[in-house]
Amino acid sequence: DIVAYQHALTKRLVGQTLEGIRLASPFVLRSVDPGPRDFYGAQLEGIERIGKRIVFAFNEERFAVIHLMVSGRFQWSDDAKAKVPGKIGLGMAFVLGLIADCVMGAQLFGEHALRLLVLTYILLRFRYRLRFFPLWQQTAAMAVLLANDRVLAVWVHWMADSAMPHWMTFLSPMLGAMIWPPFFILLDRLRYFARVRKSP
Repeated sequence: DIVAYQHALTKRLVGQTLEGIRLASPFVLRSVDPGPRDFYGAQLEGIERIGKRIVFAFNEERFAVIHLMVSGRFQWSDDAKAKVPGKIGLGMAFVLGLIADCVMGAQLFGEHALRLLVLTYILLRFRYRLRFFPLWQQTAAMAVLLANDRVLAVWVHWMADSAMPHWMTFLSPMLGAMIWPPFFILLDRLRYFARVRKSP
């Protein structure tokens, strides 16, 4: 993937002048000095690869580094004002958890909200790294993530001196790990077809 990005971006961008930068997240740009505004008006002279990093080399020895293990995949758009894709944040996860508490009649109100909040935080923290894992490592990571949710549920019930979850619920990490490979392949195909339709 890194080499493919390097070749595609080199054909499209080398020799072009950078007119502006819009960062949706401070974690995208991994280089600190020079700052983003120092690149305005700079001409791109080359695109290099250092491990998982893509290095944009501008004139006057200015370099911008993007780490794909942290920032994810590139997505090309000819529209300079294209909307940055949204994502589900911690606030939305908390609200959805409260709704789940109401709909499912949880013994402890707020339990689903807490568990979903923790689950979402971990996924947001490591989501881009998981994309680059082989499928078997992704499956193992999902099993650990779901097992962590079960441990958190037991801890919540223990702290509240409430009835413990049924032992059958501890099968969910195993079932989730079994479902993940075909589910990931389906999502990956859908993303691929979406990119093909958007490409010129």
